[in-house]
Amino acid sequence: MKIHLANGETEAQLWQQFVENHAECCNYHRWGWKRVIENSFHWRTYYLMSDEGNSVHGILPLVWQLSYFLAVPKLWRGRRREQANQGCVGG
Repeated sequence: MKIHLANGETEAQLWQQFVENHAECCNYHRWGWKRVIENSFHWRTYYLMSDEGNSVHGILPLVWQLSYFLAVPKLWRGRRREQANQGCVGG
């Protein structure tokens, strides 16, 4: 089993199949949210996938978020990584 950054179309299809077949996944886990976040907010996304061959064992959608509210010069850069699915599970 390996964990890697999912980027290509083949990985996108495997990701989407996993989300559709896993009972605990919600809409924010879908591959389409990656494009929405990148294009709307211009935040970087890091979609990690654990797989073995063509079998996906787990996914972790991460977003590198820039907060203008928290961006105070020289005190804190206002950057943080967050799970993209916080909206469906609250944390």
